[in-house]
Amino acid sequence: MNTFIYLSTIFFMMYLHVEGIRYSFGGIIINQTSSLIHAKGQIQKQKGHMLMPHLCIPSRIPLIDEIIGGFKANTLTYLYGNSSFVRRFPYYLCINTYAMFHGISVFIDGGTSMNPYILSKYAKTYEIPAWDVLRYVQVSRAFTMHQFHSIVHYALEHLIKKQKPKALIFHAFPLLYMDKDVSFHEASTLFNVTLETIQVLTKKYQLITLITNPANQRTQGVDTLHQSLFDRCDEIISIQHMKHCPRIWLPQYHSAATITQGSKGQLCLPDFGMVM
Repeated sequence: MNTFIYLSTIFFMMYLHVEGIRYSFGGIIINQTSSLIHAKGQIQKQKGHMLMPHLCIPSRIPLIDEIIGGFKANTLTYLYGNSSFVRRFPYYLCINTYAMFHGISVFIDGGTSMNPYILSKYAKTYEIPAWDVLRYVQVSRAFTMHQFHSIVHYALEHLIKKQKPKALIFHAFPLLYMDKDVSFHEASTLFNVTLETIQVLTKKYQLITLITNPANQRTQGVDTLHQSLFDRCDEIISIQHMKHCPRIWLPQYHSAATITQGSKGQLCLPDFGMVM
């Protein structure tokens, strides 16, 4: 039995329409229904004096794109926090990977939250046929840390060689390693081995890799795994839900911004020449 499946093989296209939502990131308004930003044509040096394009997919959040350049190939990005944006970003990455490169995204779900209906809805807001996106997303779901470990170690590289995806998404997998029935020593050891494999595959195949952790609980075990991710990932993004709006923090760059939501057609302070 295949470990990975295409979403389009089990779900029909949903004809959904959602009004565009405008977001203000530090005073800059982003419209979800606007056209996609083109990939940056960066060039990266490789061993053997080879030059090859450095693929990059914008996050469409100015703070992230201006400072870290969005989601880049050959890069592990760790996104964590209790904001709903953390759960939504994997969908956006799948959509943008298809829209910009017609590339396949591999979505390994550790939080049992991958919903093709939501993916279809977001694709519609980008004015992209949902069925097209679903055909370019392969999903595998893990319910335990041992299942996740097996997927990463015994199935993932074979899939990468065969399908040549552009993006890898590991959603909420740190939660699997907080199993009370498994000793923390075993869990942390397995976690670090799996994380090292993800790192090696990302570099070896020049992939855009996103690891998300939507948990908000703080324990010694969680903090230990959290630190392992900080140590191994190239870029760190935190999005926390504050009292009135989410807040983005880039700890490596000591930069932060707030996200405020506005209705369609609503004027904000920058429209009147005032800085937010």
